[in-house]
Amino acid sequence: MFFYFKDEKVCTLKEYSPSGKLIGTNEYIIKNGDTILQGKFINYNEKGIKITEGQFINNEPNGNCFYYYDNGKIESVYYRKDSKVNLESTYYNPKGLIDKYIMCDSLGNTRFIIKFDDRVVKKYEGYSILPIGLYKIINKKQDEIKKEDTIKVGDIIRHYYLIANIPYAKRTFKIENVAIDKLQS
Repeated sequence: MFFYFKDEKVCTLKEYSPSGKLIGTNEYIIKNGDTILQGKFINYNEKGIKITEGQFINNEPNGNCFYYYDNGKIESVYYRKDSKVNLESTYYNPKGLIDKYIMCDSLGNTRFIIKFDDRVVKKYEGYSILPIGLYKIINKKQDEIKKEDTIKVGDIIRHYYLIANIPYAKRTFKIENVAIDKLQS
């Protein structure tokens, strides 16, 4: 990963336990006299085994953050928007198999959960496809469609969906326009 900052150098902060063992590293920059976490972070337990890793952007965790059991096996992966909002989470059992997957909307609200038992779906809640936007294209710009708007035949509509990345699943999907028989505009 490469960061470019005008006159700002990426440095590494190392954290040690009272016994002198490395327990964490954080990349940071100094911006306007403030220390800003910016870049990779890794935390270790007292035995020196990695227990968390991820990255910060502008003092907030962002992207994939990995959490590990004390034995070094992966425990969970969070795809984070920031410190308050997880967009996607995958939890693993101590054997290394996926136990649970969660998809959230852009505000961090849980929208879909699927639980597994040895790669077999045990239970799921919510919808794996979530509509998140419907827009009408006017003069090459998109305007959000409101409840009171009228849509005519020939209008260009753009749909946005959030689709769960369901583990152990192979999927295909097809989007079709449903014809309206002999409807005049």
